[in-house]
Amino acid sequence: MAKALVSRGPKSPKTNHFVSVNENQGIAHEIHVMNRTLFALTGLLCALSGMAQSTMPWNPDANDDSFVGASDMLSTLAVYGQHIGIDSSLTCDYDGTEFEMWTAGVWDGDIILDSVTVQYHTIDSALVYLAGCPDPVWEAISYERSWTTNSFSKSGDYMYWTSNFTGYNRRFALYFSEGFGFFYFFIEDNEVEQLQLEVILGGSPSYALSSADNAPDWTIPFDTNLVAFNESGIDFSNWSGFLSGATYVDVLPYWHYAE
Repeated sequence: MAKALVSRGPKSPKTNHFVSVNENQGIAHEIHVMNRTLFALTGLLCALSGMAQSTMPWNPDANDDSFVGASDMLSTLAVYGQHIGIDSSLTCDYDGTEFEMWTAGVWDGDIILDSVTVQYHTIDSALVYLAGCPDPVWEAISYERSWTTNSFSKSGDYMYWTSNFTGYNRRFALYFSEGFGFFYFFIEDNEVEQLQLEVILGGSPSYALSSADNAPDWTIPFDTNLVAFNESGIDFSNWSGFLSGATYVDVLPYWHYAE
């Protein structure tokens, strides 16, 4: 028996379904890409805005998270190829005196201080008590020394040139505060302390005084009335401590320029 042919109508191609899916996926991908691009542009605009408000010197940590990462690269890209100007007010064009430039050269290492010869004489008197005597008596001391340093050391903000003349520790020292911009120049003599001479001569160490109010801190510009620098060495007019009554204090440095 012949079978009847039943017309089911045209079948929809299966490929149409897959084409529709692929088109949807493509649109979703394009939207995702557009979102990422928009996010990147937004970040770049933020970086540009931050850069416009930033000040020199340049800080590579744009988001200030204490770590230079990928997000910080946006601020770098924002200024790629541009000239970064430096605030000239933050640079030093000071033309100082010979002694000021010499002191800065020693501190920066441009000048090597091989040794320092230090000579001084001080005389003073004071009322002191003697063992077995109920009343104080006047005691006078004349103290004179000359020594040359034979070693150098640096510790933090201090530079020391040291001598062990006659077995006592003696040194010439330079101190500089980068936070406040002042120098100290001072002489230490351990013999004064060991022999208890500071009772009469005053405390040790002795600081070169930078002003009439007995301040030990020297700030540039140095007072040229209180220090001289020539072939005879460094001559500070006033000293504190055990050299406060000094008849003379000579500081003669031997130095050369660093290669």
